[in-house]
Amino acid sequence: MTAMQHRGTKRPASANAGGEKRHLQQRSITSASVPQLTQHSNLDKLAKKYWLGAAAATTTLDNTLVERLYVRYLGTHTRGGRERANQLMKLELSGYLENYLWPLYKADATWMHVMSIAVMVNLKFREGMPAWVCFRSDTERFSNFFSRLLELPSQNPKMVWEERSRWVLFLVHAFQSLEDEMIRKQVLRLVSLPMWFNIGPRQLSQQLAQQPQLARPWKLLQKKRVKESKVKEGPPLSSRQERDFIPNLLQEFLRALRAAEDAVAEGHVGRAPDADDDDDDDDDDD
Repeated sequence: MTAMQHRGTKRPASANAGGEKRHLQQRSITSASVPQLTQHSNLDKLAKKYWLGAAAATTTLDNTLVERLYVRYLGTHTRGGRERANQLMKLELSGYLENYLWPLYKADATWMHVMSIAVMVNLKFREGMPAWVCFRSDTERFSNFFSRLLELPSQNPKMVWEERSRWVLFLVHAFQSLEDEMIRKQVLRLVSLPMWFNIGPRQLSQQLAQQPQLARPWKLLQKKRVKESKVKEGPPLSSRQERDFIPNLLQEFLRALRAAEDAVAEGHVGRAPDADDDDDDDDDDD
């Protein structure tokens, strides 16, 4: 194991600026123009009521609404082909992330609120749109969000594989955005020296012998860990994430592989969609 340094392929600054300019131009969309793009659906009515145009300045968070939209459009039951894709684009074009989810995010946001932000970012990447623009106005709050996101599986043991795959996809997008200083600050701490607490003593000695320049930083980390262990609440969340997040993620990946192998061996390779999985009627969105 060598010192963990990730090198992202940097896009030219002019390219990033151009993409963000087009993004901001697209976000100037008004409530009058949305029906031309999305017709007149109940989803449009919700957008106009809660986050589109003038509503964005006065709206307050409705967790029930966030839950309804997550379950219907962003959660596990997202089959439906072209119609489902059109519904997702309605959420994107109306600025659901920029005008509602992110402005109203707080440290005590619900699990579905945090996951909804992650899924909307994934959608932006899928459509080739700048995904991190709206977060740059408050990098401290983004740091809190990112820390919350890392903990989603532990906060919801019933998180199904479809949700886990979307969660991992968000992390993939983050690690592929190292040219962005805000993102780089969050992800590189997860692949740094504290991870070495998870390797065996013999391998640790070998690594330190091969990289003697890391001996002093390692000793400082050991002292820090001893100090944190004496605190009644234990090490802070940030320290635990830096030490354990990637090793735990790899262990979870191996467990998923074993579970898939067992399912194949037993002949349980999947199930047919429920009859109502593809139901795209918007009647319950009103």
